[in-house]
Amino acid sequence: MGITLLDMLLNADLINKEQFEEALKNRVLYGGKIGTSLIELGYLKEEDLARFLGKKLAVPFVGADRLLNISPEIIELIPKELALTYGVIPIHRDKKRLYLVMSDPADLKAIDELSFTTGFIINPVAAPELRLMQALGKYYDYEVDRRYLQILQRIEHEKPAEKPKVLPSAKKGH
Repeated sequence: MGITLLDMLLNADLINKEQFEEALKNRVLYGGKIGTSLIELGYLKEEDLARFLGKKLAVPFVGADRLLNISPEIIELIPKELALTYGVIPIHRDKKRLYLVMSDPADLKAIDELSFTTGFIINPVAAPELRLMQALGKYYDYEVDRRYLQILQRIEHEKPAEKPKVLPSAKKGH
C-alpha cells in the first residue's frame, strides 16, 4: 500500500496524529478529498495544502486568485462536458501545451485521454479541491455542494484585511 497524503502531512509535521484521525473520520462522514477535510477542520490553510501538493506531486500549484481569474479564451479550450467529467480547469496555454488544474494531477489515464481529445500536451497543476469546485461552478455552471460553499465562505471571512498603505508624506517626521 502506498503512502497517503495524510501520511505525508503527518511525516512533514504539518498535522499531528489526532488531526490525522479526525480528518479521516470527517472524510468518512462527508466525503470529498482529505485535503478538504483538513481545511474544513481548520488544521491546514488552503495555500499550505496547495504548496504541499505541488511539491509532493512535482507539479506547479495555483492559488485562488489565479484560479478564479482565467480568461474566457482559455476556458473555451476545454468543453464543459470534459471539464466536469475529469474535474479540470484550463489555466494557461503555451503553444501546444495546456496547463490544467486537475482534481488528481497524478491521474495518467485522464492526462492521456485529455491530451488525445484536445490535441494538447497536458501539464497538470495542483489546487485544493475546494477551489477547483469553486472554479468549475464559476466557469462551467457546476452546482457546488453546499458544504464547499460554507467552507469557502469561512475561508474568505478569515482572510486578514489588507493593511492600508501609508503614503511617504504621511510618515512621522515629514
